[in-house]
Amino acid sequence: MGIDPMKLFRMKKVIDDFKSRHIRFYKFIEDMRNRGIEEGTVIEIQVKTPDGQEYVSNFKVLPEDKELLTNIQNLNG
Repeated sequence: MGIDPMKLFRMKKVIDDFKSRHIRFYKFIEDMRNRGIEEGTVIEIQVKTPDGQEYVSNFKVLPEDKELLTNIQNLNG
């Protein structure tokens, strides 16, 4: 099974549209990408729903996590 070039093209448009709508978040992601995420870094995600529910999770980056995080960081170039 190969990669469908049309799906990649559509995905690029979706990502570009997301960047233009959420420029501060994209800038934050770019800053982290440029700095690199080191072992021992704590990544925390918080979600607040419109009805007021809050969800928070975090993890400390382990050596085993580095390959996945590097691949995610390099998805956009």
